[in-house]
Amino acid sequence: MSSLFVAKHLKSISIYAESEILQGLTEFSPGEIKQLRKIAQRLTSALQSVDKIKINTRQKVKKQNPTKKDVLAQVILKIEKVLTEYEISDKIDNWRISFQVGVNYEELSIDEIVSLHKDFLTSTISVDKIRLLLFSERGRLYNNLKFSEKWNRQWCELCQKMNVCPHTANRYIDFYHIANAFPRLLICAINFETIMWIYTELSNYIFATENQQLNIRLRAPLRCAFISTHMEVSAKMLNIIYKLC
Repeated sequence: MSSLFVAKHLKSISIYAESEILQGLTEFSPGEIKQLRKIAQRLTSALQSVDKIKINTRQKVKKQNPTKKDVLAQVILKIEKVLTEYEISDKIDNWRISFQVGVNYEELSIDEIVSLHKDFLTSTISVDKIRLLLFSERGRLYNNLKFSEKWNRQWCELCQKMNVCPHTANRYIDFYHIANAFPRLLICAINFETIMWIYTELSNYIFATENQQLNIRLRAPLRCAFISTHMEVSAKMLNIIYKLC
């Protein structure tokens, strides 16, 4: 055990530069330094016959992509959190998009910067909700056309004229079905791509008998939402955009 203790201490010395070790040796007497020199020489000689085994202590750990099961668990936690916050509030939803382009931030006060930053965050959340609403309505369009008596026989032709792949249209139809059944899914801060990636798993989870409470909460209609937009683009920025075009 004592040999292991000494080995660990000697190993720890290797992190120091030669000048630093030299400075540390100034604390030793000439006799102690002479003794250390003899020990160092003996140790160096003994190490010549030791097998050198290279051990890679920094093995690369392959990053594993999250499985659908992992993503579903995170999504459910987020849904429950957002629903709880939504349910305890009785305010009319204001999906506000308000920001300016081309602002000279150097001229602003700290309060103005904080206010603008808040507008960016609020606008981003509102845009995400509106994006889901648009995708749901787009899915409703495809659904009505594909299964209507008037248009169902021309479905492929319609897709071609609308410049949309039938497979893509079917994805929007699936999204419309889940958004129509569970309207509060639109305000749960889960993007379209995530919902569609775990569409089957999410649907099965919500419809499972043991999750009826979540089913009921998501089926509840959305409160009245007020959508407002206010965007300003400076003349200078318009000039830059014009030149780029």
